[in-house]
Amino acid sequence: MTTITLLSPAESRVLPLIALPYKEAAHRLNLSEPCIKMHIRQIARKLGARDRYGAIALATRFGVEIEIRRSKRLPC
Repeated sequence: MTTITLLSPAESRVLPLIALPYKEAAHRLNLSEPCIKMHIRQIARKLGARDRYGAIALATRFGVEIEIRRSKRLPC
């Protein structure tokens, strides 16, 4: 059993959006920002990461596709 399978259904929905700003992830999932923050803390703990950035790195190693927000390109 991998660590990813230990995540709750709610945490599994948040995981692919973990790299997005809290506000954007909350809007997409129709949850509050504090709820998103709590799920991210739990995900990091269950994955054995120190923070959300470590959780992102570990999740990608497990093959989870993490959605990122692309910034607009600045003119040269």
